[in-house]
Amino acid sequence: MKKNTILKTVFFIVPLFLSTGCLKDNPNPVNSFVTGDAINMLVYLESNGDIINSPATKSTFVNAQELYTNISNYVILDIRDSQLFAGGHISGAINIQSADLLAKVKSIDTAKVILVSQNGQSASYYGGLLRLDGLNNVYVLTFGMASWNDYFASYWNAHAEDKPYGWKPQPSGADAFNSLPYFRGPYTDLPEVKLNSSGDIKTKIELRIQDLLSEDFNDGINYDASPSLPSVYSVDVFNNSNYSIIDSTFDDQYIVCYDTISVYKIPGPVDVTIPTHPSHSVLYTYYQDLKSLNYLQTIPSNKKVVLYSLYGQQSAFATAYLRLLGYNARSLLYGATWLHSIGGYSVPPSMNYPYVN
Repeated sequence: MKKNTILKTVFFIVPLFLSTGCLKDNPNPVNSFVTGDAINMLVYLESNGDIINSPATKSTFVNAQELYTNISNYVILDIRDSQLFAGGHISGAINIQSADLLAKVKSIDTAKVILVSQNGQSASYYGGLLRLDGLNNVYVLTFGMASWNDYFASYWNAHAEDKPYGWKPQPSGADAFNSLPYFRGPYTDLPEVKLNSSGDIKTKIELRIQDLLSEDFNDGINYDASPSLPSVYSVDVFNNSNYSIIDSTFDDQYIVCYDTISVYKIPGPVDVTIPTHPSHSVLYTYYQDLKSLNYLQTIPSNKKVVLYSLYGQQSAFATAYLRLLGYNARSLLYGATWLHSIGGYSVPPSMNYPYVN
């Protein structure tokens, strides 16, 4: 039976197990019927582009050179706060709050729209939400203003400088990082989500997306000055005051490496004493493993989910998807910073393109 036929009736999980190595574990699925708003939303999203699992999503991320070379082809929406925008921005950029993005992008019609944030983290998150609403003319400036000019790169540099391969923070009593493989958990039900009771499923999803756009995803700006987490959607693992987000018990945390096996485990022989990922983190390969018939439902709905990717852009995009579905997900700011000092994983380059005040 074709997948679409299954989804049109009732959603019955039949996992497609992939024989791609020990990290693709085969947990025993819970054969459960799932109904209600969560499954209605998932069916719609997977039947209309399946953005989170499409390799075409890679084109969402645009580098500074592409934007500079073809700047007349883009409407630039700068989602930083007004103070940061006034301190320097790309010529022609429009400063806008995230809550106003949906209406603004829909009014722009067919022109290319590119979202710009300080470090590319929040732009990836909000860009993911807009793409999930079917707005395929939305793009993201990879690494944000930090890649446009060195003047804006201080936050990236502060998180990546002087951190040799194998570096790790040392919270008391926690074995924070290692190179051991960890496996996905059992299949579980989707989170419970209550959508607006009126309108068709597309309208209900759009209303939920608008609610999420209205809430803050912090790019890590002035984070050290705050005793609390940057927002409910992002977290910085390297701030010791909040290091409990990845603690030594992991009773209520589920850590996801949302990238490739080369990020989770460095290619080639690796000394098991050299840490390559946070303890208890599990690999989910991007653009495939969050499919409903693959491993989406191995993401626990009763835990805090922390996603990381190499630089935090892909994990922020995936966080948008999981938040939309009702998961308590956060993206790790700046990504796998502990890897950024080794070959091929350098700090994002800055092109030193002009900006205006």
